[in-house]
Amino acid sequence: MREEENPYFFERNPAFEDRTAFLTEDGFLTTYHDLYRLEEQILGALPPRSLIFVLCRNHPDAVAGYLGSLRFRHVPLLLSGSLSADKLENLEQLYLPNALLLPESCREKYRTAEELPSFAEKIASCPVLWTDGCYTLLALRDAPPAMNPSLNLLLSTSGSTGSPKLVRLSAKNLQANARSIAEYLEITDSERPITSLPMEYTYGLSVINSHMLRGAAVLLTDRTFTDLEFWNFLKEQHATSFAGVPYSYQILYKLGPEHLDLSSVRTMTQAGGKLPQDLQAFFGSYALKHRIRFIIMYGQTEATARMSWLPPEECLRRPGSIGTAIPGGSFSLEDENGNKVTGPQPCGELIYRGPNVSLGTAGSAQDLMLGDTRQGVLHTGDLARRDRDGYYYIIGRRKRFLKAAGKRLSLDSVEAILSRRWPSAVFICSGTDDHIGIYPVTGETRGTVPREEEILRFLEDSLRIHHTVFYVRYIAEIPRNATGKILYTDLPD
Repeated sequence: MREEENPYFFERNPAFEDRTAFLTEDGFLTTYHDLYRLEEQILGALPPRSLIFVLCRNHPDAVAGYLGSLRFRHVPLLLSGSLSADKLENLEQLYLPNALLLPESCREKYRTAEELPSFAEKIASCPVLWTDGCYTLLALRDAPPAMNPSLNLLLSTSGSTGSPKLVRLSAKNLQANARSIAEYLEITDSERPITSLPMEYTYGLSVINSHMLRGAAVLLTDRTFTDLEFWNFLKEQHATSFAGVPYSYQILYKLGPEHLDLSSVRTMTQAGGKLPQDLQAFFGSYALKHRIRFIIMYGQTEATARMSWLPPEECLRRPGSIGTAIPGGSFSLEDENGNKVTGPQPCGELIYRGPNVSLGTAGSAQDLMLGDTRQGVLHTGDLARRDRDGYYYIIGRRKRFLKAAGKRLSLDSVEAILSRRWPSAVFICSGTDDHIGIYPVTGETRGTVPREEEILRFLEDSLRIHHTVFYVRYIAEIPRNATGKILYTDLPD
């Protein structure tokens, strides 16, 4: 069967039945035939169009629950398996799911949550619809909430996984993005990607989707670049690719890729934020030397996963670039008044158009009835410029621009000038107009940490803004979520 004859990557494909779908660290092998049967076992007792909360690990049961939900036209919400009881209860009250698929360890944790006795009692008393000792499916309600027929998946945005704001996605969004990724990455059924990111994270999920589309075998692990076992698993199972966010590549750089056996790896991909140009140069050169494709990408949950890619041959020629739009999509730039920005170099908000643009967002169960509010157009909130050859460069977030003492100021540029002044130090910046926090990171600084008065005097001289606009707070480490994104809201005032 040709791939185009299979309407969606999550549908049963007779041509894939005997192929390996998953391999785990304990040697457990799942064929596509096994996967389809597991989907049927997990979801067989659910009413039509169920809303299922799936607490994720990179585990065959979780992936089967997700793919099976799509196949049988249920609507899964993918959440972190480490989600706290209070955040899960808040989401459960807002969205009224009728089923919960979770690891057995999580079930026990929630059943004994002393701080939420009513929620713990609910989890303890829910009927069990299916279990295999690793994962359990619980019935929370008799009936699901009303949902739009086009709705097929809910994902949390890239911030906290307990956020009540969810992105609404259709099967067409998922299929379009999986097909586009498989096309530009040239994915075949011989690929063996390793899950270096959580599956509830849109980037990590896109790795699974695009490879399942081609009938490839996915190496499932919850381990990260910091774990020696991750690299052992990659070596033993001959992984052909891995994905990472900027923080992942910072870790890999410190480990030293030359000390790891990456002989089976053919592709390394990066998304989830802007990679520092020195790391782009390092990994671009490393990949070129070892005949690996190093591909930088850009995406958002609101566009299913990915919107751009930088061909590997352009990596060293275009430092800082996110590349061009993925197949089937297009970019444009708009100024503050919504007018189109033309020509090279001038910047504007990056606008993306494509079939992978989500239906919109939701804040409660009532919003699940909404239709397509975006109509294929996404205002990314990122400011970008375009070079003469049509390649794009992100220069900052609109919300990371402030008006300090009457001057328009980019927090990203403040971080950059501080780093240029003290190259051995690490800084992050956050705040509001006229109250900007400077956070030197003592645990990551290589050398002497500058004193508060030095920092304030330098900023006043460099930016011509009075030092009272800024405040300095030293922190031991940067607060990050599971995918390495900085949690600015967790910074001290």
